[in-house]
Order: sequence, then structure tokens, then C-alpha cells
Amino acid sequence: MAPNRQTILIVDPDPASRRALEELVRSAGYEVATSSSQAEGFKFVHDASIDLLILSADLADIQCCDALAEVKGNAATAGTRVILLTRGGGAERARGLDLGADDV
Repeated sequence: MAPNRQTILIVDPDPASRRALEELVRSAGYEVATSSSQAEGFKFVHDASIDLLILSADLADIQCCDALAEVKGNAATAGTRVILLTRGGGAERARGLDLGADDV
């Protein structure tokens, strides 16, 4: 990864959505890493310097808000900025923001 470019990690189980978002983010000049699962994505968050995590609410292996709570509750990753992608209503949005998401 280029040292002077911000890195965005996209965690989304849907390959088409993940690729489309990756192309959009990369075309904006960011370094992009992708993952199809929470476990793989969080390993990357812990092992690399991530400037922003884009987290899909459609993760099969963990609830989206639980995943956010895991990132924000860990001292090593608590400062990571997070955007949640959700199709849920106001309650899920409010919960995500309460748990520390930067946007939902």
C-alpha cells in the first residue's frame, strides 16, 4: 500500500457490492482493501493501518452493530473511523451512531 494514501477497508459479503464500492473508492484516490467476512476484515484492521472501515450491515457471520461494538470496544481499534452500510430503519441507524459509527 502506498504510504501517503489513506487506506479504506470495505467489509461486505456481497461480491458485486464489494467490487462496485471498491472501484468507486479507488477512483477517488484511496488505497482500498476488501474483505467478505467480519473475521477476515477485523484481522486486517488489527494488522494494518486503516483510515476508514466501511462495514456492511449484511454480514453473515455477525450483526453489524455487534461488529461495530467490537471495533470501538477494542483499545487498539477504537479510533478507527467507521461507516455502516445498512438497509435498516431509524432504530438500527441510531444504535450504530450510539456505538460510535461516524456515519450510517
